[in-house]
Amino acid sequence: MNKTKIEWCDWTWNPITGCENDCSYCYARRMSLRFHRSFEPQLHEERLNEPFELKKPAKIFTVSMGDMFGDWIPGSRIRKVLAVIDFCPQHDFMILTKNPKRLADFYIPMNAWAGITVDSNAVYKERLRHLLEASAYVKFISFEPLLTPVDIKPAELKEIDWVIIGGKTGHRPFFPPKEWVEPIIQAAKNLDIAIFLKNNLRYPEKIQDFPV
Repeated sequence: MNKTKIEWCDWTWNPITGCENDCSYCYARRMSLRFHRSFEPQLHEERLNEPFELKKPAKIFTVSMGDMFGDWIPGSRIRKVLAVIDFCPQHDFMILTKNPKRLADFYIPMNAWAGITVDSNAVYKERLRHLLEASAYVKFISFEPLLTPVDIKPAELKEIDWVIIGGKTGHRPFFPPKEWVEPIIQAAKNLDIAIFLKNNLRYPEKIQDFPV
């Protein structure tokens, strides 16, 4: 496990790494290539028990270097990770995926926060629909990097507990304009959804809340 500078978590834990999505902005793929590591999806058995070693309750970004629910990950591997999460109720585990249709196939422990990455309006509705079908106790949306405006309808977010909004860093940074960000903020505020604006958004108001 690694201490992290990501504002919304304390640690990253990567028992599974690698991804077959081909996102142009993927920091995980870029980091793997820089350190000459394989980005082929794989399970690291030796890392499975790492959360048991943490003495204090923590917020843990799970599989930050891949997509745990990608179609290329066998269900048996996913269940191994979820079993560890279930045995560590003192921690909160945040899991982001671009393939939420598989969430409904698994028992999601109460301390596993299930989230979707939404970078454009084109993927928003479908990913949200699958997230809402999941059994997760905490459901969230990460609009990062926000690359287009998103057609938000407040009623669609009634079962969402947390919204993260961020820009794009790296070689060609991008900071979403306020007129893209504000409708998401307003929709979340209307429903008392916790909002976390990342520093890379460069938004004039600092809001960094967590779901209760």
